[in-house]
Amino acid sequence: MHMTLVYSRWLYVCLLLAAGCASAAQSPLATAEALVTAIPTPTPVSVAPTPALTTEEQRPLTIWMPDELAPLNNTDAAALLTAQLDEYLSTQAQYRIELRTKKPDGVGGIMETLRAAREVAPGALPDLTLLRRADLLTAIEAGLIQPLSTMLPRTLLSSLHPATTRLGQINGTIYGVPYALIIQHMAYRPDVLSGTYASFEEVLSNRQPLVFPAGSDAGLNIVLLQYLAAGGRISDLENGRLNRDALLTVFNFYASAREADLVGTTLFNYTRTSDYLDLLVNSEINAAVLDSSSYLTALARGRALTAAPLPMPDGEALTLLDGWMWVLMTGSAERQTVAIDLLTWMLDAERQAAYTRAVNVIPAGRDALSQWDAGVYSTFVTQILENTRTLPAKNSMLFVALQEALAAIIAGERTAEEAVDSLVVTE
Repeated sequence: MHMTLVYSRWLYVCLLLAAGCASAAQSPLATAEALVTAIPTPTPVSVAPTPALTTEEQRPLTIWMPDELAPLNNTDAAALLTAQLDEYLSTQAQYRIELRTKKPDGVGGIMETLRAAREVAPGALPDLTLLRRADLLTAIEAGLIQPLSTMLPRTLLSSLHPATTRLGQINGTIYGVPYALIIQHMAYRPDVLSGTYASFEEVLSNRQPLVFPAGSDAGLNIVLLQYLAAGGRISDLENGRLNRDALLTVFNFYASAREADLVGTTLFNYTRTSDYLDLLVNSEINAAVLDSSSYLTALARGRALTAAPLPMPDGEALTLLDGWMWVLMTGSAERQTVAIDLLTWMLDAERQAAYTRAVNVIPAGRDALSQWDAGVYSTFVTQILENTRTLPAKNSMLFVALQEALAAIIAGERTAEEAVDSLVVTE
């Protein structure tokens, strides 16, 4: 028990001292093993003998988390995560946990590091990690993660919000257990604007610039969602043959928005909603698409913003569902048992609600969401989760062509009809 408590306090200090931890020779949160071994073993207390631990059980359970879910500058979240792990280890004194933070993407990101470690240092791979949907698909194709369908307790699966279960499923097999959700929606200043922004017509009539991350997959995904709402199908995106009428409806909207000076080529400078969050917070723009984490960050900064659905052709309240999922990497049966036990602990409704609120994400659990206190935003999230979509794996050639066509419309280089004709479509 002494070793467990020392490890937990060390973890807390490392989470708080970003500079010192980041300069460590290993990862931002280096292993606690060296520190633990330097501490004298306390005088043993007479207790009933316990079975000898196997080599696999003696090695710490390694967990990777994206730094946006374990931010070094969020002391409240660091303290809460430490307390939750402390509580778990107090009931499982024979286990140790090694927690490391990674960037969510890019150089040194979780997915890139997983692929590199598999080739040169497979023993350095984590037992558990968190992945987003796009990386989950990549990890499955690369054979990096274990299927979970036969391992998960039924109570754990039944605790998830019905809309979230498909995030971690591929062809009926569960590979990821959703933990933290991220959605996109409109946010606007209620002191300046009114309305819901839910339809193309309302956006055009409000005559406010439509700001969204057009320079990234996140922005294109919004356009794809609008295509589905206009009558397109998921199978169109998978086979690369788009429905002409549905695509024309969407492209006509962006052509009209350009003519009304509501969209411009500067949109392609934005790759994520955080790129223009300050503009909205500082009242330099009045409305924009935000992801849920950016929206909660704005609320925490004391800004009054109203959440509204993304603009759709007929005003249907839709959103794209994304988020972080726990995935299992270890092939060891012993370690899998320990990992699933910890996973079940972390997904407890009260713990999940408290921690996701501390890091500004939405909990994936149905009961956790009912305990997640974000004021009126909680009601908005609960309602819109009843109508979500999950996009298929990226069709690179089609998606690039779509983004080029959208850019040409917004730049005034093509009409909506010409842009549609430039793509492979069906009647």
